[in-house]
Amino acid sequence: MFPASRTLSLSKSIFALTALLSSTAISQESFRLEASDGAPEDQFGRAVAVSGDVAIVGAHLADKSGYDSGAAYLFDVHTGEELLELSPEDAHAGDEFGVSVSISGELALVGAHYAENSQGHEAGCAYLFDVESGAQLLKLTPSDQDAGDAFGRSVAIHGDVAIVGAFSDNQGGQDAGAAYLFDVHSGAQLFKLMASDAASFDSFGVSVAISGDVAIVGADWDDDNGASSGSAYLFDVQTGAELSKLTASDGAPSAYFGHSVAIDGGRALVGANRQDGVTWDSGAAYLFDVVTGQETATLIPSDAAASDLFGWSVALSGDNAVISACLADHLGSNSGAVYLFDAETGAELEELIPSDGGAYDSFGSSVDADQGLIVIGANFAEVQGERSGAAYLFGSSSAGPGQAFCFGDELMTSCPCGNAGGAGEGCANDTGAGAVLSASGSASVAAADLVLSASQLTPGPGLFFQGDHAVQGGAGVAFGDGLRCAGGGVVRLEVGFANAANQFSVSSTNDIAAKGGATAGETKLYQFWYRDSGGSPCGTGFNLSNGYEVIWSL
Repeated sequence: MFPASRTLSLSKSIFALTALLSSTAISQESFRLEASDGAPEDQFGRAVAVSGDVAIVGAHLADKSGYDSGAAYLFDVHTGEELLELSPEDAHAGDEFGVSVSISGELALVGAHYAENSQGHEAGCAYLFDVESGAQLLKLTPSDQDAGDAFGRSVAIHGDVAIVGAFSDNQGGQDAGAAYLFDVHSGAQLFKLMASDAASFDSFGVSVAISGDVAIVGADWDDDNGASSGSAYLFDVQTGAELSKLTASDGAPSAYFGHSVAIDGGRALVGANRQDGVTWDSGAAYLFDVVTGQETATLIPSDAAASDLFGWSVALSGDNAVISACLADHLGSNSGAVYLFDAETGAELEELIPSDGGAYDSFGSSVDADQGLIVIGANFAEVQGERSGAAYLFGSSSAGPGQAFCFGDELMTSCPCGNAGGAGEGCANDTGAGAVLSASGSASVAAADLVLSASQLTPGPGLFFQGDHAVQGGAGVAFGDGLRCAGGGVVRLEVGFANAANQFSVSSTNDIAAKGGATAGETKLYQFWYRDSGGSPCGTGFNLSNGYEVIWSL
């Protein structure tokens, strides 16, 4: 899947990264995701996706139902806990179920590009699942499928429509490729998409994405700007009509433009992982206006290097453009890195690095983003054995410097007297709502600009405190009218007083890292304790907010 590994071997320690000293902020993950039954060579993290409260991760070489049959897993983005394992009802060895994944609301879509069915060997298929129950809802196959089509190599879902790529379809020429649109409720095939200028070996359908009424399909071996320069196509989802063909303004042979694609609203993002953006195979990514088809920006990281393959995987959510360089050497040879760009300005915002990354992990083998959350696969990581794989969940700049956890909402049953708060809140106080702890600024020890804020309180005193670990794995234990979420080595940070004049909100603006003794690389947990004596639901007279986790950086 990747070029031959380079020979450089560096330490796994992130603190040895002198090459990363630049103006770009470096962020570390909120959670590391791993399969409960992970094993060597599973390549968990080959594909990832996130929507709302749930992330999905594919492990296409897991031996769940036979050698390389594959598996996929659902995770809670607030806790990092595995929710369900998905496997098709007709799974077989060699299917590679999980080679592609997508999720939208209550539906998950998983590709199995080597599945053998009545159409022949390696014809492929895709499966729709209910996110809540894990039940298989539909099996998708195209009406004109042939052996070897590799249908399911790429998948995407948005609203009522799913798109599935078959990059080895032969209708337009050998391995010219195709993609198909389906109704997710009935499983009915809506349209077969093909390039208007389809040609042999274009690999149209190697990547797909969909947003609203527009779908994008990559063809990374298309030859418009030289052999394997690559292209991408926009289609009208309602009619199946091709809208425009996208190519890079600086397209070149062997750039593989279109190897990865993403779309959100009026923007499209296309990766060209072998474009010589700075040097040999350093890679590039390109933003386009969906309506006009015009290129609006070329994105290249500030520390680009040869063979990084920047653009291997891309994601787009609002103004956040997420782009991986899966063979970057920042934590060792081929360890990988992921970058966050502002899609409006083209500015590089952050570099995302796993806290436990190392050589040959291929961090960034897959990426996805939704509403400030970013999930990243590292399918060669050795978390549960050689190439067992891992995935990491990050909160982007727009989501704050850390991750909220330990909620007392209706999904929890552990609030002391059934006093559940609303979604994302602590257990309810005498207002009927629960207190909310949030944060702004950054997790940088040097910047010292992190601010903790507690809101939806009752009038009276309270205090911010810090702990070293999440109590009961982040679920918390009953304490007063609330849940104690942060424990171990508790440090009191600052006292606040809530009253009507400040709308029951208090903030800590002190140097939190210094006061709590936090250093770069450490994970600290924060919470707000407060008096609730007016009408305490459980009668104890005090309550707590949700918890908030911060992984401190340099």
